[in-house]
Amino acid sequence: MRRLFATLALAGLLCGFVLLTPTDSGNAQRAYSSFVGRFWLGDFGSGHFGIINNNVQTQTSTGIAMETPFQSGWLWQYAQAWNVPYVYWETAPAGDPLKADAQARLVSKWAWVKANWPNFSICGNVGSTPAQAMDDATWVSSGLIQLYDATSDATALQDAANLLTCAYARWYTTQTGGGLAYCDASDTTGCPSPEPLTKASYNGQFALAMLECAARGCSSGSISNLQMIADAKGIADWANAVEIRTSAVCPQSDSLYWTGVWLNGSTIVTAENECANPNNIAPASSVTQLSNNLSYAALNAKLSATYGSAYSTLATQTAASILAKEVDPNGVLINDRDARTALYGLLPFDTYVYPLLSPSQQAAWRSTMLATARSIVRQGAQPDGTYRPDWDVVWNTGWAASTCSDQLEVGAQQPVAVISARTYGY
Repeated sequence: MRRLFATLALAGLLCGFVLLTPTDSGNAQRAYSSFVGRFWLGDFGSGHFGIINNNVQTQTSTGIAMETPFQSGWLWQYAQAWNVPYVYWETAPAGDPLKADAQARLVSKWAWVKANWPNFSICGNVGSTPAQAMDDATWVSSGLIQLYDATSDATALQDAANLLTCAYARWYTTQTGGGLAYCDASDTTGCPSPEPLTKASYNGQFALAMLECAARGCSSGSISNLQMIADAKGIADWANAVEIRTSAVCPQSDSLYWTGVWLNGSTIVTAENECANPNNIAPASSVTQLSNNLSYAALNAKLSATYGSAYSTLATQTAASILAKEVDPNGVLINDRDARTALYGLLPFDTYVYPLLSPSQQAAWRSTMLATARSIVRQGAQPDGTYRPDWDVVWNTGWAASTCSDQLEVGAQQPVAVISARTYGY
């Protein structure tokens, strides 16, 4: 009965016979419903979020273009998509008719994942599909933990634990003092130089996934729950000594993180020569990355519960730096680097970092979130129900031209902000 009610409510939102007032709560419902309406393929109880092919005009029963032929390497993109219902399910107040709908779609998505990866040999797939590089492994493992939360299916949690363990074993190196390499030369898709040397800032979300998995009691083979926590802390300690912008690598005044570091001979340097232009923090082109800064702050905040105030201090310093450096003159977060993952770290930030902020910082974050969400709705809403990723300023770069809102993982970012902002609005 709950599913039926949620389905009818969603249909009403999509068809327009439920009047939504222009409130932050209404925007959140509309953002969720529009995302589902655009990307959900198949029936309510057995469908999934699909990567659509806009060059195929044949319409599905839901009225959108046909799905692009399935590729197992796209699991990380699907994981970005189901972050939308997960955030809605986690943050929606009791009584919201779409809260049960969001959980039901996560249940359906997990059934689809199991059907398409029936013999998911995780270690065998690290360095191949669906975990071609450490960032793919990051999003997939984080997504599997979300599916476990929604379904209580221990298989999802064990898959996440196995993937994290195998990815750590494959890509962790002592180059630059620690952290996971982005990929390695033996990866099946190729890993052109200097990528094998790169320690990307996706390490923050990866370590956070390890902590989230450990918090749910997971382990994998000889890697115990406690060892997983220790490994996550080790990544954090490395990043807080090397990848953070206050480090000796290229000292800056803020506590953001470079997008990556690598070795130049025996010297640790910023990836892509970012040190040469350290203040380049701008839409679609930046020396730092919003989603990873959010994740690093959340990682340190979560570690502080066990390891003390040094980590909470780092978390709040990074939060202050985000507010100072990654917000435009209109008070809107800057989509600064990767529109395909830009806002994935919002829920962990709100969960772990926001409670640690001072009252004035909390007020600033609330204002920023509401300004960002309202800008997305005002400036970014498209006729197909998606929201543009250039919500802070219209992009005119060639890179951004190919970053379309009807690309599944890009379209998944903006609804997360609009949904999350409801917590601070009305």
